[in-house]
Amino acid sequence: MKSDEQSWIEPNRNEPSRKVEELLQISQGGDATAEQIDELNDLLRNDKGLRYVAVRSLQFDAMLQEEFQVRNTAIRFDPSSSSGSNPALDPSAVKTGRNSASKQSEKHAFLGPWVLMLAATIIGVSVVYSTLLYNTNQASVQLATHSSKPILSRPDQSSFLDFENVMTVTYQEDALWDMDVQIGDQFDFGHIHLRKGVARLNSIYGAVVILDARERPVRATLDADRAMTVLEGTVLAKAYDQALGFTLRTPTTNVVDIGTEFAVSVDSDGQSNVTVLQGAVTWLPRERASNSGRSMLAEGKSVRFRSPSDNHGMTLKGDADHLDTLRAFATRINSRDDYDQPTVHESFEYPLGVMQKDPGGIGWSVPWFKHSNPLFPPSGVIRQGGYLNAPAWLQPITPKHTVVSLASVSARTLAEPIDVAKDQNVYLSFVMRKRVIQSPRDDRCGAGLALRSGFDIKRFGVSIDMRENLTLFSGAEHAGGRNLDPDTTYLIVLKLELHRDGPDHIFANAYSESDPPAACEPVLWDVTGKPLEQDGVIDQIRLWSDATAIAAFDEIRIGSTWNAVVPIRH
Repeated sequence: MKSDEQSWIEPNRNEPSRKVEELLQISQGGDATAEQIDELNDLLRNDKGLRYVAVRSLQFDAMLQEEFQVRNTAIRFDPSSSSGSNPALDPSAVKTGRNSASKQSEKHAFLGPWVLMLAATIIGVSVVYSTLLYNTNQASVQLATHSSKPILSRPDQSSFLDFENVMTVTYQEDALWDMDVQIGDQFDFGHIHLRKGVARLNSIYGAVVILDARERPVRATLDADRAMTVLEGTVLAKAYDQALGFTLRTPTTNVVDIGTEFAVSVDSDGQSNVTVLQGAVTWLPRERASNSGRSMLAEGKSVRFRSPSDNHGMTLKGDADHLDTLRAFATRINSRDDYDQPTVHESFEYPLGVMQKDPGGIGWSVPWFKHSNPLFPPSGVIRQGGYLNAPAWLQPITPKHTVVSLASVSARTLAEPIDVAKDQNVYLSFVMRKRVIQSPRDDRCGAGLALRSGFDIKRFGVSIDMRENLTLFSGAEHAGGRNLDPDTTYLIVLKLELHRDGPDHIFANAYSESDPPAACEPVLWDVTGKPLEQDGVIDQIRLWSDATAIAAFDEIRIGSTWNAVVPIRH
């Protein structure tokens, strides 16, 4: 005999439902083929239950739109259908997007009774669903008064340029600087002087440079345009992903990284050697002749530039040993990452559409579920791309994320509970973006993450409240801090200082696209929660949003160190 949980869940896990969710996502993204649209039409035409699945999926999509309507999907009546009340999706409208859909609506008066009923159903279900869930929502936040800030603005991506060439010291070996420099310190624009030893610097956009002062000092300057000028010494560089175009300048040449690994060495008289360890670089003399363009230097080649007007350089031969030595050195330094791994990780790699009780992630005992009843699937949907875009400095993450909307709460239980009566530090991070869907906003537009003990005790929590403040919870007490930009993606990092004797503490920082985290734990935090004396465990995480907000979440990590939960690009 099947358990109650099995009998309730299995009808929601069938393949046709999943197929409808997948095809709807593809069609709304404008990527569906005519065959896929026909397949979706057939599924919806022949099954009332699948039409309900489609309505629910479209309802959640509508919540994510700036206006409460379904976009990019044109619905018309299919005259070939045996029933005139059944809808069909127009492949041409899906392919050509919103403008085409608008034209189709003008050409065909397709908004018949079925479509009107569908729209009314979406709005009605949304209102009822929101009201009912809000009445039982145990995670609502009610802080402060109305705010007049805009709620649909997007961050200015150009502001990221102001921070592009900040570099963090992520490794050093017998390093002697002309100032006190520790791992985790950051260099802004200006002079760098390493007298002895080795150091590695990482930019937020994926460029890595190794300063090699074992034989002679390294003197360099960080420039404002994704570049470093090497005045003396040996520097190795490697570009990842968005760092393509990173430039090392010397007194005699400019070397542009096009996705490779190379080294420059500058003598005390300013002459420069350029060696390509992997891939290829382009170079340009500092004083270029009128008939001279960029030149390519291939892997395994070394060239010496003797003056700024040297338009050709001198190829260095018989340099195989030196090349092997540089490669071995670069490999040794770049392998010294030793990053800690999170003990709990969730990237929401689940089928698109309404969430079911699917297994996945690391460090969990059961799938996600509705907070009020473990037998029910979670109150959320899985979406891909678009709304939640990870910051450029974050290590690549999967394109999928979960959306918790309109007085919804989803919960999941940890496989290994966190003992709050033990002396230890626990770190947690997640990517989040919150949008308020009502203007003017009210006091029910918060969203966040809660750390609980079972279904009864709230230990800690973090939220973006109705005034867009980053807020921490310690039991029933809250502490507000930094004001965040509305409708913006943030990496939120928490630190729990737990003690066997004495109160526990919680701290939080929020990092946006233009405000990346350092490679090491910060000294100052955006928000410090109120001390809390408690015993017991933390064994449940909840993602929630209030009645007039939707929130997208991704990449939940829990670990014992900063590096375990802050995966910035290196």
